[in-house]
Amino acid sequence: MVTVTGNLDLPFLIRRERLAAGSLRASEICEEVISRVRPYRSDRPGLAWMDEDFARRVALSRDNYRKQGRPLGALHGVPVLVDDSFDMARVPMSRGLEALEGALSERDATAVARLRADGAQLFAKSAIPTLRIGEGEDAAPEIVGAGAFPLGLSIDARGEVLRAASKAGAVAYRPSVGLVPKSGVLDISPSLDNVTLLARELSGLAYLTDALTGYDAADAASEPRPSPKLGSAIESPPRMPPVIGFLNDSRATARAAVDELVAVLGDKAFATDTPALFEEASAQSERIVRVEGAKCLKPFKRRFGDRLPADIGRWISEGEAIGGVDYLRALDWIPVLRSGMNEMFERCTLAAMLGPIEGEPATAPAEVLAAFLGLPVLTLPLLQSPDGMPLGVMLIARRGEDARLFQTAAWLTTTLNGDE
Repeated sequence: MVTVTGNLDLPFLIRRERLAAGSLRASEICEEVISRVRPYRSDRPGLAWMDEDFARRVALSRDNYRKQGRPLGALHGVPVLVDDSFDMARVPMSRGLEALEGALSERDATAVARLRADGAQLFAKSAIPTLRIGEGEDAAPEIVGAGAFPLGLSIDARGEVLRAASKAGAVAYRPSVGLVPKSGVLDISPSLDNVTLLARELSGLAYLTDALTGYDAADAASEPRPSPKLGSAIESPPRMPPVIGFLNDSRATARAAVDELVAVLGDKAFATDTPALFEEASAQSERIVRVEGAKCLKPFKRRFGDRLPADIGRWISEGEAIGGVDYLRALDWIPVLRSGMNEMFERCTLAAMLGPIEGEPATAPAEVLAAFLGLPVLTLPLLQSPDGMPLGVMLIARRGEDARLFQTAAWLTTTLNGDE
Protein backbone atom coordinates (compact mmCIF):
# COMPACT_ATOMS: atom_id res chain seq x y z
CA MET A 1 0.00 0.00 0.00
CA VAL A 2 1.31 3.46 -0.95
CA THR A 3 1.50 5.95 1.91
CA VAL A 4 -0.15 9.22 0.88
CA THR A 5 1.79 12.16 2.32
CA GLY A 6 0.89 14.75 -0.30
CA ASN A 7 -1.13 15.36 -3.44
CA LEU A 8 1.68 13.93 -5.56
CA ASP A 9 1.21 10.58 -3.79
CA LEU A 10 -2.47 10.31 -4.70
CA PRO A 11 -3.39 7.75 -7.38
CA PHE A 12 -3.18 9.40 -10.79
CA LEU A 13 -6.89 9.14 -11.60
CA ILE A 14 -7.95 10.63 -8.25
CA ARG A 15 -5.51 13.52 -8.62
CA ARG A 16 -6.65 14.11 -12.20
CA GLU A 17 -10.32 14.15 -11.12
CA ARG A 18 -9.63 16.66 -8.33
CA LEU A 19 -7.68 18.94 -10.66
CA ALA A 20 -10.55 18.92 -13.15
CA ALA A 21 -13.12 19.62 -10.42
CA GLY A 22 -11.09 22.42 -8.85
CA SER A 23 -10.88 20.79 -5.41
CA LEU A 24 -7.14 20.56 -6.09
CA ARG A 25 -5.39 23.50 -7.74
CA ALA A 26 -2.54 23.27 -10.22
CA SER A 27 -0.71 25.77 -8.00
CA GLU A 28 -0.80 23.35 -5.06
CA ILE A 29 0.68 20.55 -7.18
CA CYS A 30 3.31 22.94 -8.51
CA GLU A 31 4.47 23.88 -5.00
CA GLU A 32 4.81 20.21 -4.03
CA VAL A 33 6.92 19.52 -7.12
CA ILE A 34 9.15 22.52 -6.40
CA SER A 35 9.69 21.29 -2.85
CA ARG A 36 10.45 17.70 -3.80
CA VAL A 37 12.69 18.49 -6.73
CA ARG A 38 15.01 20.90 -4.89
CA PRO A 39 17.53 18.18 -3.90
CA TYR A 40 18.04 17.50 -7.61
CA ARG A 41 19.18 21.09 -8.05
CA SER A 42 21.84 21.05 -5.33
CA ASP A 43 22.95 17.82 -3.62
CA ARG A 44 22.15 15.65 -6.64
CA PRO A 45 22.16 17.77 -9.80
CA GLY A 46 19.46 16.26 -11.98
CA LEU A 47 17.71 19.23 -13.53
CA ALA A 48 19.06 20.92 -16.63
CA TRP A 49 16.70 23.86 -16.13
CA MET A 50 13.89 25.04 -13.86
CA ASP A 51 12.68 28.52 -12.95
CA GLU A 52 10.44 28.51 -9.86
CA ASP A 53 8.79 31.85 -10.65
CA PHE A 54 8.03 30.66 -14.17
CA ALA A 55 6.65 27.40 -12.75
CA ARG A 56 4.23 29.32 -10.53
CA ARG A 57 3.06 31.43 -13.46
CA VAL A 58 2.42 28.29 -15.51
CA ALA A 59 0.40 26.78 -12.66
CA LEU A 60 -1.62 29.97 -12.19
CA SER A 61 -2.44 30.04 -15.90
CA ARG A 62 -3.78 26.48 -15.67
CA ASP A 63 -5.96 27.40 -12.67
CA ASN A 64 -7.32 30.49 -14.42
CA TYR A 65 -8.09 28.47 -17.54
CA ARG A 66 -10.12 25.95 -15.52
CA LYS A 67 -12.12 28.72 -13.83
CA GLN A 68 -13.34 29.87 -17.25
CA GLY A 69 -15.31 26.64 -17.61
CA ARG A 70 -13.58 25.67 -20.86
CA PRO A 71 -12.98 22.02 -21.89
CA LEU A 72 -10.00 20.47 -20.12
CA GLY A 73 -7.45 18.00 -21.45
CA ALA A 74 -6.78 14.74 -19.63
CA LEU A 75 -3.47 16.11 -18.31
CA HIS A 76 -4.74 19.56 -17.33
CA GLY A 77 -2.68 20.83 -14.41
CA VAL A 78 -0.44 17.75 -14.28
CA PRO A 79 3.33 18.54 -14.15
CA VAL A 80 5.39 16.65 -16.74
CA LEU A 81 9.19 16.51 -16.61
CA VAL A 82 10.79 16.72 -20.07
CA ASP A 83 14.42 15.80 -20.60
CA ASP A 84 16.89 18.18 -22.23
CA SER A 85 16.81 16.26 -25.53
CA PHE A 86 13.45 17.91 -26.32
CA ASP A 87 13.06 21.41 -27.71
CA MET A 88 10.93 23.66 -25.52
CA ALA A 89 10.27 27.11 -26.98
CA ARG A 90 12.20 29.99 -25.37
CA VAL A 91 13.70 27.65 -22.77
CA PRO A 92 17.46 26.92 -22.39
CA MET A 93 18.72 23.72 -24.05
CA SER A 94 22.30 22.77 -23.22
CA ARG A 95 21.95 19.09 -24.28
CA GLY A 96 24.46 18.42 -21.49
CA LEU A 97 27.10 20.37 -23.43
CA GLU A 98 28.82 23.26 -21.66
CA ALA A 99 29.38 25.12 -24.94
CA LEU A 100 25.60 25.25 -25.50
CA GLU A 101 24.66 26.69 -22.10
CA GLY A 102 22.42 29.72 -22.53
CA ALA A 103 21.13 28.70 -25.96
CA LEU A 104 17.34 28.82 -26.37
CA SER A 105 15.07 26.55 -28.38
CA GLU A 106 13.12 28.39 -31.07
CA ARG A 107 10.07 26.12 -31.03
CA ASP A 108 8.48 23.21 -29.21
CA ALA A 109 9.13 19.60 -30.09
CA THR A 110 5.90 18.05 -31.36
CA ALA A 111 5.48 16.04 -28.14
CA VAL A 112 5.96 19.17 -26.02
CA ALA A 113 3.43 21.11 -28.10
CA ARG A 114 0.87 18.34 -27.62
CA LEU A 115 1.42 18.33 -23.86
CA ARG A 116 0.87 22.09 -23.75
CA ALA A 117 -2.33 21.72 -25.76
CA ASP A 118 -3.58 19.12 -23.27
CA GLY A 119 -3.01 21.50 -20.36
CA ALA A 120 0.05 19.89 -18.76
CA GLN A 121 2.36 21.98 -16.60
CA LEU A 122 5.77 22.22 -18.31
CA PHE A 123 8.34 24.12 -16.29
CA ALA A 124 11.44 21.93 -15.92
CA LYS A 125 13.92 19.93 -17.98
CA SER A 126 15.94 17.00 -16.63
CA ALA A 127 19.65 16.53 -17.26
CA ILE A 128 20.90 14.07 -19.87
CA PRO A 129 24.35 12.64 -20.71
CA THR A 130 26.38 14.99 -22.89
CA LEU A 131 24.67 14.94 -26.31
CA ARG A 132 22.97 11.74 -25.05
CA ILE A 133 26.10 9.57 -25.47
CA GLY A 134 28.75 11.24 -23.30
CA GLU A 135 29.34 11.50 -19.57
CA GLY A 136 26.43 11.75 -17.16
CA GLU A 137 23.09 10.01 -16.74
CA ASP A 138 19.52 10.65 -17.78
CA ALA A 139 18.05 11.98 -14.53
CA ALA A 140 14.36 11.69 -15.46
CA PRO A 141 13.84 8.04 -14.36
CA GLU A 142 15.23 8.67 -10.88
CA ILE A 143 13.27 11.92 -10.40
CA VAL A 144 9.98 10.35 -11.48
CA GLY A 145 10.68 7.13 -9.57
CA ALA A 146 11.28 9.15 -6.40
CA GLY A 147 7.90 10.86 -6.76
CA ALA A 148 9.24 14.37 -7.38
CA PHE A 149 7.36 14.54 -10.72
CA PRO A 150 4.30 12.44 -11.56
CA LEU A 151 5.13 12.03 -15.27
CA GLY A 152 8.20 12.29 -17.48
CA LEU A 153 9.32 12.23 -21.10
CA SER A 154 12.68 11.03 -22.40
CA ILE A 155 14.25 9.33 -25.42
CA ASP A 156 16.76 6.54 -25.97
CA ALA A 157 18.21 4.33 -28.70
CA ARG A 158 19.03 1.10 -26.87
CA GLY A 159 16.60 1.03 -23.94
CA GLU A 160 18.83 3.05 -21.60
CA VAL A 161 15.87 4.91 -20.06
CA LEU A 162 13.94 1.67 -19.54
CA ARG A 163 16.96 0.19 -17.78
CA ALA A 164 17.31 3.22 -15.49
CA ALA A 165 13.57 3.25 -14.77
CA SER A 166 13.63 -0.41 -13.76
CA LYS A 167 16.36 0.33 -11.22
CA ALA A 168 14.56 3.47 -9.96
CA GLY A 169 11.21 1.77 -9.42
CA ALA A 170 9.43 3.85 -12.07
CA VAL A 171 6.94 2.58 -14.63
CA ALA A 172 8.30 3.18 -18.14
CA TYR A 173 7.02 2.56 -21.64
CA ARG A 174 8.71 2.58 -25.03
CA PRO A 175 5.90 2.55 -27.62
CA SER A 176 5.74 0.97 -31.04
CA VAL A 177 8.00 2.94 -33.36
CA GLY A 178 6.17 5.93 -34.83
CA LEU A 179 3.31 5.99 -32.32
CA VAL A 180 4.69 9.00 -30.39
CA PRO A 181 6.44 11.64 -32.55
CA LYS A 182 10.11 12.46 -31.97
CA SER A 183 10.45 15.55 -34.18
CA GLY A 184 12.17 18.39 -32.35
CA VAL A 185 14.27 15.98 -30.27
CA LEU A 186 18.07 15.52 -30.32
CA ASP A 187 18.51 12.53 -32.63
CA ILE A 188 21.56 10.25 -32.46
CA SER A 189 20.16 7.15 -34.18
CA PRO A 190 17.28 7.66 -36.62
CA SER A 191 16.88 3.87 -36.98
CA LEU A 192 16.59 3.11 -33.25
CA ASP A 193 15.70 6.31 -31.38
CA ASN A 194 12.28 6.32 -29.74
CA VAL A 195 10.49 8.38 -27.11
CA THR A 196 10.22 6.74 -23.67
CA LEU A 197 7.48 7.74 -21.23
CA LEU A 198 7.76 7.64 -17.44
CA ALA A 199 5.26 7.54 -14.58
CA ARG A 200 4.73 6.16 -11.10
CA GLU A 201 1.75 4.04 -12.11
CA LEU A 202 0.28 2.48 -15.22
CA SER A 203 -2.76 4.79 -15.48
CA GLY A 204 -0.58 7.91 -15.61
CA LEU A 205 1.50 6.35 -18.36
CA ALA A 206 -1.64 5.49 -20.35
CA TYR A 207 -3.08 9.01 -20.27
CA LEU A 208 0.31 10.56 -21.01
CA THR A 209 0.58 8.40 -24.12
CA ASP A 210 -2.96 9.22 -25.24
CA ALA A 211 -2.08 12.92 -25.16
CA LEU A 212 0.95 12.37 -27.40
CA THR A 213 -0.17 9.95 -30.11
CA GLY A 214 -1.09 11.07 -33.61
CA TYR A 215 0.46 11.49 -37.04
CA ASP A 216 3.35 13.95 -37.38
CA ALA A 217 4.48 14.81 -40.90
CA ALA A 218 7.83 16.01 -39.54
CA ASP A 219 8.67 12.54 -38.18
CA ALA A 220 9.70 10.04 -40.87
CA ALA A 221 8.69 7.10 -38.65
CA SER A 222 5.18 8.47 -38.03
CA GLU A 223 2.23 7.21 -40.02
CA PRO A 224 -1.54 7.73 -39.80
CA ARG A 225 -3.04 5.14 -37.47
CA PRO A 226 -5.91 4.92 -34.99
CA SER A 227 -5.08 5.92 -31.43
CA PRO A 228 -4.68 2.87 -29.15
CA LYS A 229 -6.64 4.73 -26.42
CA LEU A 230 -4.59 3.25 -23.62
CA GLY A 231 -6.58 5.01 -20.89
CA SER A 232 -9.62 2.97 -21.93
CA ALA A 233 -7.60 -0.22 -22.49
CA ILE A 234 -6.45 -0.50 -18.88
CA GLU A 235 -9.99 -0.09 -17.55
CA SER A 236 -11.34 -3.23 -19.23
CA PRO A 237 -10.13 -6.81 -18.68
CA PRO A 238 -8.59 -8.82 -21.54
CA ARG A 239 -11.22 -10.46 -23.76
CA MET A 240 -9.29 -13.72 -23.71
CA PRO A 241 -7.20 -15.06 -20.81
CA PRO A 242 -3.66 -13.82 -21.46
CA VAL A 243 -0.60 -16.05 -21.54
CA ILE A 244 2.79 -14.55 -20.71
CA GLY A 245 5.92 -16.25 -22.02
CA PHE A 246 8.95 -15.56 -19.83
CA LEU A 247 12.32 -15.62 -21.59
CA ASN A 248 14.85 -16.95 -19.09
CA ASP A 249 18.56 -16.16 -19.06
CA SER A 250 21.61 -17.31 -17.14
CA ARG A 251 21.15 -14.94 -14.17
CA ALA A 252 20.37 -16.94 -11.03
CA THR A 253 18.23 -14.19 -9.48
CA ALA A 254 16.21 -13.81 -12.67
CA ARG A 255 15.60 -17.55 -12.97
CA ALA A 256 14.38 -17.77 -9.38
CA ALA A 257 12.05 -14.80 -9.88
CA VAL A 258 10.66 -16.23 -13.13
CA ASP A 259 10.03 -19.62 -11.49
CA GLU A 260 8.09 -17.87 -8.73
CA LEU A 261 6.03 -15.82 -11.19
CA VAL A 262 5.17 -18.85 -13.32
CA ALA A 263 4.10 -20.75 -10.19
CA VAL A 264 1.78 -17.90 -9.17
CA LEU A 265 0.28 -17.41 -12.65
CA GLY A 266 -0.22 -21.12 -13.32
CA ASP A 267 -1.48 -21.94 -16.82
CA LYS A 268 -1.36 -18.26 -17.77
CA ALA A 269 2.44 -18.28 -17.97
CA PHE A 270 5.36 -20.42 -19.03
CA ALA A 271 9.14 -20.08 -19.07
CA THR A 272 11.57 -20.90 -21.85
CA ASP A 273 15.25 -20.18 -22.41
CA THR A 274 16.13 -17.07 -24.38
CA PRO A 275 17.36 -18.08 -27.86
CA ALA A 276 21.11 -17.54 -28.17
CA LEU A 277 20.47 -15.64 -31.41
CA PHE A 278 18.84 -12.82 -29.42
CA GLU A 279 22.25 -11.99 -27.94
CA GLU A 280 23.09 -10.40 -31.30
CA ALA A 281 20.81 -7.46 -30.46
CA SER A 282 23.41 -5.90 -28.15
CA ALA A 283 26.35 -5.90 -30.56
CA GLN A 284 24.35 -5.03 -33.67
CA SER A 285 22.41 -2.17 -32.05
CA GLU A 286 25.68 -0.77 -30.68
CA ARG A 287 27.13 -0.80 -34.20
CA ILE A 288 24.09 1.01 -35.64
CA VAL A 289 24.11 3.69 -32.96
CA ARG A 290 27.86 4.24 -33.39
CA VAL A 291 27.56 4.83 -37.13
CA GLU A 292 24.41 6.93 -37.03
CA GLY A 293 25.61 8.83 -33.97
CA ALA A 294 28.81 9.79 -35.76
CA LYS A 295 26.75 11.27 -38.59
CA CYS A 296 24.22 13.04 -36.34
CA LEU A 297 26.86 14.52 -34.03
CA LYS A 298 29.35 15.57 -36.71
CA PRO A 299 27.78 19.07 -36.97
CA PHE A 300 28.59 19.61 -33.28
CA LYS A 301 32.23 18.72 -33.97
CA ARG A 302 32.40 21.18 -36.86
CA ARG A 303 30.77 23.90 -34.77
CA PHE A 304 32.60 23.51 -31.47
CA GLY A 305 35.90 21.87 -32.44
CA ASP A 306 38.20 21.56 -29.42
CA ARG A 307 35.41 22.66 -27.06
CA LEU A 308 33.67 19.34 -27.66
CA PRO A 309 34.44 16.81 -24.87
CA ALA A 310 37.09 14.25 -25.81
CA ASP A 311 34.73 11.29 -25.35
CA ILE A 312 32.33 12.75 -27.92
CA GLY A 313 35.18 13.19 -30.38
CA ARG A 314 36.25 9.57 -29.86
CA TRP A 315 32.66 8.39 -30.35
CA ILE A 316 32.47 10.18 -33.70
CA SER A 317 35.86 8.82 -34.84
CA GLU A 318 34.99 5.25 -33.85
CA GLY A 319 31.64 5.46 -35.63
CA GLU A 320 33.23 6.77 -38.80
CA ALA A 321 35.70 3.87 -38.73
CA ILE A 322 32.92 1.26 -39.00
CA GLY A 323 32.50 0.12 -42.58
CA GLY A 324 29.31 0.58 -44.55
CA VAL A 325 28.95 -3.17 -45.13
CA ASP A 326 29.12 -3.88 -41.40
CA TYR A 327 26.50 -1.19 -40.76
CA LEU A 328 24.12 -2.65 -43.35
CA ARG A 329 24.65 -6.14 -41.97
CA ALA A 330 23.70 -4.85 -38.53
CA LEU A 331 20.44 -3.45 -39.93
CA ASP A 332 19.77 -6.82 -41.59
CA TRP A 333 19.66 -8.46 -38.16
CA ILE A 334 16.46 -6.57 -37.24
CA PRO A 335 14.03 -8.62 -39.42
CA VAL A 336 15.89 -11.82 -38.51
CA LEU A 337 15.43 -11.34 -34.77
CA ARG A 338 11.92 -9.95 -35.24
CA SER A 339 11.00 -13.20 -36.97
CA GLY A 340 12.34 -15.11 -33.97
CA MET A 341 10.27 -12.99 -31.60
CA ASN A 342 7.17 -13.53 -33.75
CA GLU A 343 7.58 -17.27 -33.20
CA MET A 344 7.46 -16.56 -29.48
CA PHE A 345 4.25 -14.55 -29.93
CA GLU A 346 2.62 -17.57 -31.58
CA ARG A 347 2.73 -19.19 -28.13
CA CYS A 348 1.83 -16.26 -25.88
CA THR A 349 0.07 -12.90 -25.60
CA LEU A 350 3.19 -11.09 -24.42
CA ALA A 351 6.83 -11.98 -23.95
CA ALA A 352 8.45 -11.03 -20.65
CA MET A 353 11.97 -10.73 -19.28
CA LEU A 354 13.44 -9.55 -16.01
CA GLY A 355 15.11 -6.14 -15.93
CA PRO A 356 18.67 -5.30 -14.86
CA ILE A 357 20.05 -6.87 -11.67
CA GLU A 358 23.08 -5.36 -9.96
CA GLY A 359 26.11 -7.62 -10.38
CA GLU A 360 24.32 -10.02 -12.75
CA PRO A 361 24.60 -8.74 -16.34
CA ALA A 362 22.18 -10.20 -18.88
CA THR A 363 23.50 -11.60 -22.16
CA ALA A 364 20.37 -10.47 -24.03
CA PRO A 365 18.90 -7.51 -22.08
CA ALA A 366 15.16 -7.13 -22.61
CA GLU A 367 15.32 -3.38 -23.09
CA VAL A 368 18.02 -3.66 -25.76
CA LEU A 369 16.18 -6.43 -27.61
CA ALA A 370 12.84 -4.57 -27.66
CA ALA A 371 14.48 -1.30 -28.72
CA PHE A 372 16.42 -3.02 -31.51
CA LEU A 373 13.24 -4.59 -32.88
CA GLY A 374 11.06 -1.48 -32.45
CA LEU A 375 8.56 -3.39 -30.30
CA PRO A 376 6.42 -1.82 -27.57
CA VAL A 377 7.79 -2.59 -24.11
CA LEU A 378 6.72 -1.76 -20.56
CA THR A 379 8.73 -2.11 -17.37
CA LEU A 380 6.74 -2.58 -14.17
CA PRO A 381 8.39 -2.44 -10.70
CA LEU A 382 6.64 -5.59 -9.48
CA LEU A 383 9.56 -7.34 -7.75
CA GLN A 384 12.55 -6.72 -5.52
CA SER A 385 16.09 -8.02 -5.91
CA PRO A 386 17.77 -9.86 -2.99
CA ASP A 387 19.39 -6.58 -1.90
CA GLY A 388 15.99 -4.87 -1.68
CA MET A 389 16.28 -2.85 -4.88
CA PRO A 390 13.42 -2.56 -7.40
CA LEU A 391 13.40 -5.29 -10.04
CA GLY A 392 11.35 -4.53 -13.11
CA VAL A 393 9.35 -7.03 -15.13
CA MET A 394 9.64 -6.04 -18.79
CA LEU A 395 6.66 -6.93 -20.98
CA ILE A 396 7.06 -6.97 -24.77
CA ALA A 397 4.27 -7.06 -27.37
CA ARG A 398 4.01 -7.31 -31.14
CA ARG A 399 4.51 -4.03 -32.95
CA GLY A 400 1.24 -2.10 -32.98
CA GLU A 401 -0.32 -4.05 -30.10
CA ASP A 402 0.27 -1.33 -27.53
CA ALA A 403 -3.30 -1.50 -26.21
CA ARG A 404 -2.96 -5.24 -25.58
CA LEU A 405 0.35 -4.56 -23.82
CA PHE A 406 -1.29 -2.11 -21.39
CA GLN A 407 -4.38 -4.24 -20.90
CA THR A 408 -2.31 -7.30 -20.03
CA ALA A 409 0.01 -5.24 -17.83
CA ALA A 410 -3.00 -4.01 -15.84
CA TRP A 411 -4.25 -7.60 -15.50
CA LEU A 412 -0.82 -8.82 -14.36
CA THR A 413 -0.50 -6.05 -11.76
CA THR A 414 -3.95 -6.82 -10.37
CA THR A 415 -3.30 -10.56 -10.31
CA LEU A 416 0.05 -10.30 -8.52
CA ASN A 417 -1.40 -7.86 -6.00
CA GLY A 418 -4.09 -10.42 -5.17
CA ASP A 419 -6.96 -8.17 -6.26
CA GLU A 420 -8.35 -10.49 -8.92
